[in-house]
Amino acid sequence: LDDAQDRVSVAVHDWRSATTCSFRSAITHDSASIVKVTTVATLLWQRAEAGRSLSVTEKRWAEAAITISDNAAQSALWSRIGGNDGAAEFMQAAGMNRSAPVASDKWGLTQVTAADELRLLRTLTHGSLLRPADRDYLLGLMRRVDQTQRWGVPIGAPAGSTVAVKNG
Repeated sequence: LDDAQDRVSVAVHDWRSATTCSFRSAITHDSASIVKVTTVATLLWQRAEAGRSLSVTEKRWAEAAITISDNAAQSALWSRIGGNDGAAEFMQAAGMNRSAPVASDKWGLTQVTAADELRLLRTLTHGSLLRPADRDYLLGLMRRVDQTQRWGVPIGAPAGSTVAVKNG
């Protein structure tokens, strides 16, 4: 990892031992497709604040963005959340203070850190920012990611493990 300089950063948390390990977790990287989780989480948060659920169309876009990494669906969702402003507001509420969108029409260039992505995962698994049903919905989508989109960390998961993922 020392040879990778600023190209690699990691943040991992073990719930059983309450241990967090990280390496260069404050370095920013282009989010690419991992921002799709933030986008769907933002939309769920916004809809809850407005006292309503996702529309049928929004659900279709969310499923496509997460499970098959559909960029057109992501772009529609990005527009629906208010682009940079909506994503930035959710990131702030989730404590993702070192991450930020940079170009409203280029969501994949959103700058993220490993530490902030870990905060997002904690929000999805144990947080109170999203309604429990909304957390379950998004994690359910991440558990149904198409096999062509399941690479990296999920490959090393023990047999029988439940894995929720969104690669970028």
